[in-house]
Amino acid sequence: MSSHQNARLTPHGRGLLVRRILDG
Repeated sequence: MSSHQNARLTPHGRGLLVRRILDG
C-alpha cells in the first residue's frame, strides 16, 4: 500500500495509478 501513498504524493503518480488500473 506504500505505492498508493507515493502516487498520492506525486502528481505523476496519479496518472500511473490510473494507468495501472486500466492495464490491470
